[in-house]
Amino acid sequence: MAPPFPQAISVAELCGYLGGEADDAVRIDGAGHTVLRGVAPLASAGPEDLAFLGDFRYRQELAGTRAGAILLGEPDARAARSAGARSTLLITAFPQRAFARALRALYPEVYPDAGLARAAAPTVHPSAQLAESARVGPYCVISQGANIGPGTVLYGLCYVGPGVVIGADCRIHPFVTLHHGARLGDRVIVHPASVISSDGFGLTAGSSGPEKMPQVGGVLIGDDVEIGAGVTIDRGALEDTRIGSGCKLDNQVHIGHNVALGQKCVLVAQVGISGSTTLGEGVTMGGQSGAAGHLHIGSGATIAARGGVINHLDGNGLYGGFPALPVREWRRITAATHRLSDALVELRRLRQRVAALEERLGESASEPPEV
Repeated sequence: MAPPFPQAISVAELCGYLGGEADDAVRIDGAGHTVLRGVAPLASAGPEDLAFLGDFRYRQELAGTRAGAILLGEPDARAARSAGARSTLLITAFPQRAFARALRALYPEVYPDAGLARAAAPTVHPSAQLAESARVGPYCVISQGANIGPGTVLYGLCYVGPGVVIGADCRIHPFVTLHHGARLGDRVIVHPASVISSDGFGLTAGSSGPEKMPQVGGVLIGDDVEIGAGVTIDRGALEDTRIGSGCKLDNQVHIGHNVALGQKCVLVAQVGISGSTTLGEGVTMGGQSGAAGHLHIGSGATIAARGGVINHLDGNGLYGGFPALPVREWRRITAATHRLSDALVELRRLRQRVAALEERLGESASEPPEV
């Protein structure tokens, strides 16, 4: 959550913040004392803005930029000087990663206001355990037996159910609901209006219609997971729904009961995964793609946007379409589909010609033979 105004930082200070391991080294070409107060695109950046060049297609904007500093890679740095750019350059082998860190430096996190929290105090059950360094915003509800780790921040209007465990240094944004059975690891981020450990969609046939099957499992979320806004993760029927460490879930993703995601999976907006399906490590699912229940998607697989998985898929493949197929096969079928109308026209013509030939052959066969 960024503040309304970023903090001011000099280029030299920023360079020190960005530098980490040897491969993250950042060097300055220009004035290290330049003060930065924000970020902006190359075309609109001003003297106190940091700009970022991550795509060579924007090199034409280097000559006219007024940015105070530009973060870029070595080849782009040479192009910038050749184009006559006068900005200070921050040069690194991994500009995208450095830019993410620069944003964190310029836009530090804002915590719940202590005065507001006192005026609209959260409701904390006496049996709940809160680390001394945890922060809880106004109108939060912390239920019995909940445990909130050190450095964790709950922004206003969050609900933490009975027995919920939240690890260290987590960020739980407004209107998040964590029902009983939810257990979050360390450094987990949950964006607004997400619901974790709601009932799974379990039904059984009854004499008067479908009857609800109680869901008595939980949701286990690993470390360094980020969950977007409006995400729903159902608790398991008997065992836990599992989200592996390092997974990133975009907005409006739905995870059904007993789903298991391996580590470092990426699910883009509006992905839906039905119950008891498992994903290996590093699976990527594009926007609005989905998977039926009780399937397995192998590690490293990628599902293109709007792909529909209805069968098991091997790992390290690229799949698309409905039903999801290896992408080359899917593209061939798609291309053939686009030519289908022309093929149908040609088929009608061939049928007409065959019918005409059959008619002529029939007339010839009915004529008496010559003597």
